[in-house]
Amino acid sequence: MKVHEYQAKKFFASYGLPVDRNIVCKTPEEAVAAYKQLGVEKAVVKAQVHTGDEESRRREARKQRSRNPAACRSHPGHEHQGFCR
Repeated sequence: MKVHEYQAKKFFASYGLPVDRNIVCKTPEEAVAAYKQLGVEKAVVKAQVHTGDEESRRREARKQRSRNPAACRSHPGHEHQGFCR
């Protein structure tokens, strides 16, 4: 399951658990407005991006190696047979 921090905070808050105040923003202008809305002296800006799971990264690496036989052969103990496993 992929859950952003802001989604988890909303979930926890719905059960009465304490969470930091936060506002989700998608543009710099929204971030400025959120800072003003929070009314604090200092704030933290966090960026969160799901980059895929480990298996997705492995699949992409295999695809790249299969397109480049020289890179494939560079793996110790790996014989290139037209594709990588």
